[in-house]
Amino acid sequence: MDKRKQLLKRVAVFGKKHHIPMNIIIFEFAVIILAGHFKDYLRKKRVGISFACAVMIVLCSLVTGSSVPVKPVLANAGGTEESSEYKELTTEEPTTEETYDKILNEEEINEFFDSLNIKEEEIKADAYYIRVNRLKNCITVYTLDENGNYDEPVKAMVCSTGGERTPLGVYRTSNKYVMRNLLFNVYGQYATRIVGQILFHSSSNSTDQKDSLLAEEFNKLGLPVSHGCIRLTVRDSKWIYDNCKEGTIVEIYEDEYEGPLGKPEMIKVPLDTVWDPTDPDEANPWNKCEPLISGVKDREVEFGSYFSSMYGVSAVDTCGNNITNRIKIYGHVDTGKKGKYMLVYYVEDLIGKTDIKTAIYTVK
Repeated sequence: MDKRKQLLKRVAVFGKKHHIPMNIIIFEFAVIILAGHFKDYLRKKRVGISFACAVMIVLCSLVTGSSVPVKPVLANAGGTEESSEYKELTTEEPTTEETYDKILNEEEINEFFDSLNIKEEEIKADAYYIRVNRLKNCITVYTLDENGNYDEPVKAMVCSTGGERTPLGVYRTSNKYVMRNLLFNVYGQYATRIVGQILFHSSSNSTDQKDSLLAEEFNKLGLPVSHGCIRLTVRDSKWIYDNCKEGTIVEIYEDEYEGPLGKPEMIKVPLDTVWDPTDPDEANPWNKCEPLISGVKDREVEFGSYFSSMYGVSAVDTCGNNITNRIKIYGHVDTGKKGKYMLVYYVEDLIGKTDIKTAIYTVK
């Protein structure tokens, strides 16, 4: 799709989302089509598309004399709706519904948007709001709910902040780096700038190579041990890098409540490891490792005897840690009734890898 058509779609999405009258949207389309050079200006100046849409809507409203409510624009850092860094953009009193009902009725409006293939998924595709709980060292990522509010939690992450060295406030992300040199000559993968020298990035590496993880630092995830940045696993820092566009809102706050999805636990690695076990890179040796349930085998059970489904059974995670207490068992054995019984043993470790075993127990 050429960029002009994409811009038209974005304007239509913006108008639909903010309930802009259809005559205003149509006028905007005419402006875009006739003023193609404006597209070049936007590209050269790197003006955000949402901001451009807002400016165009205000200009159009001045021309047409219609009221166009625009949601408050978030300041680049630390603003709140009550602060002077927010402005409500309005013009004159709205025209009557009859004015723009004469242009397109509701059915025609829906057909118009359908013709542009504008779906709710497109509006939500990159709309994330990241809340960092500095006190609890965890993150909750929200997306827009059906009412257009950031109230739908989609992902939780364990992190390490720098305590008071990590500033509270509301910011917008900017630059991104696949590998970034940090303080004290260490490196972080998939870094995303929050404000100043504060970034999201993976747990520290000793060099700019992926296989140089500082294992002791990785095992501290969940504690306030950074120098101000927000440390994550490679999996989580890469998720932010890949899915959260520049300009994504980040709120850093403190609260005893960890968030609606809680605070995830993170796997511990041996101190001699040099790879983050969550790194999806094909060269990562941890990608060939999985949890393992041991001691599950078919057995005969004496009629009327005591039976323990966990007798001789244990499990370790991807990195070799004992996770026997995480085993779940499905099925049952009734030693008071002769016959064959199948039990299913299932375990999932802290990085989402699983193992499953089955056994047949024969009661004689």
